[in-house]
Amino acid sequence: MTQSNIISVITWAVPIVFGAGALYHALNTTADAIDHLQTAVESHTQLAGHPVTMSKMEEMERNQQTIMAEQRELLQDVSAICQATGADCR
Repeated sequence: MTQSNIISVITWAVPIVFGAGALYHALNTTADAIDHLQTAVESHTQLAGHPVTMSKMEEMERNQQTIMAEQRELLQDVSAICQATGADCR
C-alpha cells in the first residue's frame, strides 16, 4: 500500500468514525430524553387534580345538570304547545 493510498483511507475513515460516534451519541441522548418524558407523563397522569380545580369542575357539572333539566322542561312545554295548537313544530 502506498502512502497516498494510506492517506486516502485515513481521509475517508476519520469522518466515518466521527460520524458514527455522533450518531451513537444522538441516539442515546434521544432515548434518555424519551425515557425522561415518559416518566414525567406517567407521574403527571397519576396526580389528583388541584382541590380548587376539582371544586370548580364539580360546580360546572352541577350547573350543566341544572341547564339540561331546564332545557328538558322547555322542550316538554314547547311540545305541549305544538300539540295543543296542532302546529308542525319540527
